[in-house]
Amino acid sequence: MRLARVISGGQTGVDRAALDTALAFGLLIGGSSPRDGWAEDGRVPAQYGLVPVEAPSLEESIALRTTRNVAEADATLVLRVGAPSAGTDFTIAEAVRLGKPHAVFMLRDDDATSGDAIASWIESTPGAVLNVAGPRESEAGLYARARACLDDAFARLAERAALHPAPREGC
Repeated sequence: MRLARVISGGQTGVDRAALDTALAFGLLIGGSSPRDGWAEDGRVPAQYGLVPVEAPSLEESIALRTTRNVAEADATLVLRVGAPSAGTDFTIAEAVRLGKPHAVFMLRDDDATSGDAIASWIESTPGAVLNVAGPRESEAGLYARARACLDDAFARLAERAALHPAPREGC
């Protein structure tokens, strides 16, 4: 993959770590969020530009958001620790159902190789759009670890010329 765009559902935790890392590396971001931009801390911040899905209930919109993000991406990267979460498991099931490449990486406090392993997987996957998912912050407290791991992975991809940042406007 020559990574050009990162999408997620905008939830706290892994989703936002992915969007923030992508922005720091000059990549395009996007994706679908639940109805009304719902997130456990209120609303998904407008800076991410996510498109809320319309559905009769919040629960249905969360599922539809996940399905749309998996379908829109060329591949899905899942970051997690310990016990699975229902939402993360649904993301994996949707990737399988839709026949989309996906990988699950377990993050550990002492794991210094995750960034390289993730970069290698991204690089070996066809396409340019990556969906990143994982548990929300209240379920696993992963924002900081996911952000550090993705920063490392994206830096490695940049060194290998496997990132395709968006053109900057202006001179």
